[in-house]
Amino acid sequence: MYNNILFYINFILKILSSYAILVCLAKDLGYNIGKKQDEIIKMLPSRIFLLYGGAFMINENHIVAVIIVGLYFGLKYLNEKFKKN
Repeated sequence: MYNNILFYINFILKILSSYAILVCLAKDLGYNIGKKQDEIIKMLPSRIFLLYGGAFMINENHIVAVIIVGLYFGLKYLNEKFKKN
């Protein structure tokens, strides 16, 4: 049962990360995405899931993916904090 659930979680994460890569590629090629789609992608939970999916796709390790996403948002927070000062 655990392996079955893990298989579906991994599958969904690979779909999310592939979607994130596709959106980045489309933007680089000059294609516009929809306004609602852009709003959804800019929401914090969506960003976390997409970045987590990308980190998981690269290393296929959930713990490392959590650490990478945590580092990203931690460094982003510190960068914004020191820019204000």
